[in-house]
Amino acid sequence: MSSTTAPAPPPHRPGLRAAWGALDHRQRRVVAAVALVLVTLALPWYSEESVTQRGPGSIVRTGSSLSGLAGMSFIEAGLLVVLAGVLALMWGRGAGRRFVLPYPDGTLVCAAGTWMGLLIVYRLFARPHGESSAQEHTLIGLNWGIFVSLLAVGVLFAAGFDLRRHGPRNPVPGEPGPVPPERYPDVDPATIVVGPRPDEQPTAVVPSSSPSPPPPTSPPGEQPTTVVPAPRPDDEPTHEWPSRMPRPPRTPRPQPPDERR
Repeated sequence: MSSTTAPAPPPHRPGLRAAWGALDHRQRRVVAAVALVLVTLALPWYSEESVTQRGPGSIVRTGSSLSGLAGMSFIEAGLLVVLAGVLALMWGRGAGRRFVLPYPDGTLVCAAGTWMGLLIVYRLFARPHGESSAQEHTLIGLNWGIFVSLLAVGVLFAAGFDLRRHGPRNPVPGEPGPVPPERYPDVDPATIVVGPRPDEQPTAVVPSSSPSPPPPTSPPGEQPTTVVPAPRPDDEPTHEWPSRMPRPPRTPRPQPPDERR
């Protein structure tokens, strides 16, 4: 009689809805900020104006707009890669993936927002080049969509900063968070009993058997004497001056003899 082993069930892979439900409200803000940045990439970033010369004295101007994804370059590709990385991080946290990163999630989201902001600022000055020929010239200018994208990146940075301040370092759904520090209970100082330390030998105070000698008294009729300690060698000499010096006696001034006599 042969025994058969049942095959192991395939690992459970939570869907997007389950991963979204496992995230807290700060992580959901990060995902919403990433979606906002993705939407702003489809807004008009540039204004394109074509100037065509069809004959002597005949010039035709046509204008259009270009989205951020229309002029695809390494700048826009870098933005998409960073956004995909933040989404993968949040999906891993929601799906319960056990991985530890060298920095907290909020710090990584803030770094991603800073890098994307620098890329968009670079695009403000390095715009795509238009085509030019003998009869047609294309001019590329900025449009309002690129400024909205820069604002959306600021929202993503703020969401990451809030996650860095209040979120755990490497959260895993289903595991308890960090234990708060234990507070000492309020104790009345009058009820505290101070005892010897573990490494200290107990000491006992034994009263002396011989009575202490009485203080010396002066005989009747004599003034009590005050014992003044002798000055030490390292003490500086002090001089006590009376509060008011006595005046010397005045001597009468001699009168000159009278010469008329």
